Amino acid sequence: ACSTAGGSARDLGDAWYIRGWGELQRGNHSEAYRVWDRGLELVPSDSRLSRQSGKRLCWDAPWRPEEGLLADGLVGAGACVLGDCAAEAEGFSVQEGIAERALGLFDAGQQGRALVFRSRQAFLTAEECRGVVGLCEAHASSRGGWGTVRHSSVKTTDVAVEDIPQLRPWLRTLMATRLAPFLAMCYPRLADGSDLGPQGERVRIHDAFVVRYDAEKDGSLSLPAHSDISTLSFSIALNDGDGEGDAFGGGGTWFKALGGRVINAAAGKAVAFAGPLRHAGHPIERGTRFILVLFLYVEGFRYGELLDTVACAGGADEMLELEHPDPGGHVVYKETRDLVEAIDSADADTAEEDSDDDIFSALQ
Repeated sequence: ACSTAGGSARDLGDAWYIRGWGELQRGNHSEAYRVWDRGLELVPSDSRLSRQSGKRLCWDAPWRPEEGLLADGLVGAGACVLGDCAAEAEGFSVQEGIAERALGLFDAGQQGRALVFRSRQAFLTAEECRGVVGLCEAHASSRGGWGTVRHSSVKTTDVAVEDIPQLRPWLRTLMATRLAPFLAMCYPRLADGSDLGPQGERVRIHDAFVVRYDAEKDGSLSLPAHSDISTLSFSIALNDGDGEGDAFGGGGTWFKALGGRVINAAAGKAVAFAGPLRHAGHPIERGTRFILVLFLYVEGFRYGELLDTVACAGGADEMLELEHPDPGGHVVYKETRDLVEAIDSADADTAEEDSDDDIFSALQ
């Protein structure tokens, strides 16, 4: 039987939630999920721990070939046959002289300075793109409109993929057959000497959501500059832009370490990058843009300390000060707000009574 060791269930849930986030901030996603799983065993009523544990159960479920054909409009087939990286991906390198921390995640001899890659072929068919957008629109409509899993200084609208049951097996299929093998090709060796697995089997989903930028309806035009809490991230276009008759104009992902270059992709194609790279959602100018965003980690790879291993290079101070043309914003994910509330709650409890020793002793 579990005990709260003298603290309330909320106090104990706060403690486990904070401890898991501590591991996440150190770049140790695998341990963070183990902590949250253990916390949920002790405090099964805690919704935050349940959400985190549920995400891992959802995305780590074994992929089955029969998941290839799913709901109407979700093909799930057409796995890419990948060759060498140069043929399948267009790489973009961190400018010389910039001591980009994200370079520390990878083996410099094999990776070089290329940390951003755009697929040369589409990972999603046009039918898949339409199907995903349609399911997201229906999900939002059933809940009174688009909401957000993020809080920022500008309006954002998105939906978590795990909240749409029809998309769960589709995304597992997409990861196993297309995205993970692509990552294994683009990022051949990590800084600790290991790799992602022959087909990227070590890659795990931390977060997955579909983002909508809408210039007309709600003014959700862009996302401020930020870094992701991930080893690797994906942005996959779900509709086309910048052409006559296309759904939107503008957009793309702005990267500081690329000298402020904006990387865009056609519908179905993907942009992969190291999560710690500072980047922004570049503003759209008209219409509505949809993208699938994935935050990924590598099972058993603790990368936090590696971010500080890149020696400072001189001669590029002006580039290090570069900021997105639409500065001053911030991005705070709902999970981070939950964390702040947990810390505030723990601080308040400490002020009222000295119960922290009891609570945290249960974490040992």
